[in-house]
Formats: sequence, C-alpha cells, structure tokens
Amino acid sequence: MACCVSNAVSYGRTRSPYSLFGWNFGKKKFDDVQQTKYHDIDLPFSLSLVDKTFLRGRELKCCYKATIDGFRASNFHNCCDFKGPCVIIGYTNKAFKFGAFNPEGYRSTDDYYDTFDPFLFYWTDNEKIDPIILPKIGGSGAALFDYARGGPQFGADGLLIGPPLAPVMGGFAGPDTNSGIGNLRQAKSRLGLSYAKREDGKESLFGDESYTNKAFKFGAFNPEGYRSTDDYYDTFDPFLFYWTDNEKIDPIILPKIGGSGAALFDYARGGPQFGADGLLIGPPLAPVMGGFAGPDTNSGIGNLRQAKSRLGLSYAKREDGKESLFGDESKAALDEVEVFCSPQIASLY
Repeated sequence: MACCVSNAVSYGRTRSPYSLFGWNFGKKKFDDVQQTKYHDIDLPFSLSLVDKTFLRGRELKCCYKATIDGFRASNFHNCCDFKGPCVIIGYTNKAFKFGAFNPEGYRSTDDYYDTFDPFLFYWTDNEKIDPIILPKIGGSGAALFDYARGGPQFGADGLLIGPPLAPVMGGFAGPDTNSGIGNLRQAKSRLGLSYAKREDGKESLFGDESYTNKAFKFGAFNPEGYRSTDDYYDTFDPFLFYWTDNEKIDPIILPKIGGSGAALFDYARGGPQFGADGLLIGPPLAPVMGGFAGPDTNSGIGNLRQAKSRLGLSYAKREDGKESLFGDESKAALDEVEVFCSPQIASLY
C-alpha cells in the first residue's frame, strides 16, 4: 500500500508543468493525458508519523493498493511515480504490519539517493497507533533506491519489497524495465547497516527472519517520491517502521543511520527500496545499469510480493536488536502493499 490519500475510487487530472529543477526527470511522458486514481480507504497509521516530514498537515490518499493494482513492480511505478514523498505500508501473511517513509518519491530513475530523512517502522501491537521507527544509520549514503523493475527499497539491505529479478546495471545503459520485474509479494530486510536495528535488537524488520510469510505489518516513508530514475538519493529523511503487535496503532520507527548516502533507491524495474539493504520490496530481477541510454525497463522487473530487509548499516536496528525489519527473518512474502501520497504535491509534477 502506498499513501498519497483518497479511494472510492476518486480521480484527479495530472498536470504537466515544466520544472527547471529536474523534478520531472524520469520515464513519465507528459504528452499522455493521465488520470490519477486514488483508493478510498482509511489511513492505517496516525498522521503524527509524518509530523517531522514535508507531508505534515497535508491530506494523504492511497495511490497504490497491490491487491487491486497488481503486485508487479511495473504496477507499483505506474501508480507511484511522480507522486512525491510517500508512506508505504505492508502486511505479511503472518499478520505483521510494517512501513517505510520515502522523502524523495519515485521516478523509475534506476538510481539511489543519499539522505537521512527516510525511515522504516513497524508495530508491536495493533492497538498502538504509533509504530516503532527505525532511522537511517551509517551516514546518508544510499538511503533510498528507485529501480524501475523493483518495488520499494530502503538501503542496500534495510528493506526490499519486490526487488528486481535481474541485476540492475545503472550508469550508461539507463533503467531497464522490460525484464526481470520484481514481485511485491516478496520482501526482505536486514537492519543494522543502513537502517537502525529493532528495539529488541533483531536485525530484520520482520523480527527473527530476514524473509517472512507470516502476518506482520510494516511500513516506510519516502521523502523524495518515485520517478523510475534507476538512481538513488542521499538523505536522512526516509525511515522505516513496524508494529510489534497488531493491536497497537502507533508503529516503531527505524531512522536512517550511517550518514545520508544512498538512503533511497528509485529503480524503474523495482519497487520501494530504502538503503542498499534496509528494506527492498519487489527489487529488480536483473542488474540496473543506469546512465545515458535512459531507463531500460524491458527485463528483470521485480515482484512486490517479495520483500527483504537488513538493518544496522543504512537504517537503525529494531528496538529488540533484531537486524531485519521483519524480525528473525530477512525476507517476507507480502499479502498487501499500499502507498499513500499527497494529491496536492502529485498535481505539481
């Protein structure tokens, strides 16, 4: 699930302004008149989660719901690219709820971003409104990845949802989104390198497993948004989060650590990626080349049913010390992914 904010379904026409600052860089074609569809669902998190972000005080709507829009990374980018900063919420088939914040957004750049702003989060109890946040650690480098063939990725290993099924080459070849597309039903996480470990010390967002198919709710915030640039962004703003119990409303937040480098990745063939390893949802299935040739979206597209996470390098570990957003498992199989963004900001692209 990705947050922007509405569903019934409501529509809004997208504008096509020209930006001198490169905001519109990516695969979006402004000659095509498009309508943005928002899903009419209630926010699964408290707005206090984004109080310290650019989304504070803004209406949020769901621009992507995997069970409706599809779990392929290409489905994710079709719905989430050029929507600006966003909150990503995920649910595993083991009733675990988690999330992430991407301050950059997505553009299918097949690049990554250096920033301290993204963070991961999770809930320990569904009755708690606020999740536990896992910040970016180890500097701002490679905090977010934006692979056109993959889903959300936070850090190299913090959280990967639907990573590309083929290597992302980057560089001169440009984003390749025609093959190796990831599936957002798969997720994996390793904490402690790019994103902080859990409060319990576990090194996966999902708890004891880096990969999980158990019910677990988690999320992430992307301050940059997505543009399928196949590039990454340096920033301290993104963060991951998770719930320790499905009864708690508020998740635990995992901030960016280790500097702002490569905090967010925006791969056209992949889903959300926070850091090189913090959180990857539907990562590309083939190498991302990047470069002058422009986005290459023909192979290795990730599937957002898959996610993985490794904390401690780019994003903080969980409160329990576990080094994956998912707890004891570094990988997770996802039943749902939703993205929420601000329609007001999306209309500016």
